[in-house]
Amino acid sequence: MGSGSSILMGQGFNTDGSKDGDNFLVSDGPSARLPEAASNAEQILFAWQDNRRSKGFDIYAKLISWEDASVVSDHIVLPQSHALMANYPNPFNPETVIPYRLSTSGMVRLSIFNLAGQCVRNLVGREEPAGLRRVVWDGTDSRGGRMNSGVYFCRMSVERGGRVSQFTRKLCLVR
Repeated sequence: MGSGSSILMGQGFNTDGSKDGDNFLVSDGPSARLPEAASNAEQILFAWQDNRRSKGFDIYAKLISWEDASVVSDHIVLPQSHALMANYPNPFNPETVIPYRLSTSGMVRLSIFNLAGQCVRNLVGREEPAGLRRVVWDGTDSRGGRMNSGVYFCRMSVERGGRVSQFTRKLCLVR
């Protein structure tokens, strides 16, 4: 998978709410079955159409919480690579959610920097297992002071076995 690509998994349901078959791949790049996805801080909604029955398009949808996002059926699907994903909302006020994924366990450091390159807040600094994670930044510095409107950078580094991977995203705080 290339940078910025994502995987969406789906599950069919019968009208009585029981599962219809196993989970299946909805999206993995350009071969997707026209999925649409939307999210907020609590949930992810994805919907897609399917014409496998050759009787017109059926429309499916699935609503899940972020905590359940890595659960595909009775096992966990691990990401294929580390990534610092786009924060939402962006621009933001008063807070933003910063999602990230880990393909393996490692020492994770996630910090916010101003335009001068100064670290204004450390959000994560711990060993974490593989999976999907998120952290909320409330637009404050390490002392709890409100940051001014402007552009900030979120940098995540993941260290495992002496190897370090780093990722950076731009955040825009509007007061």
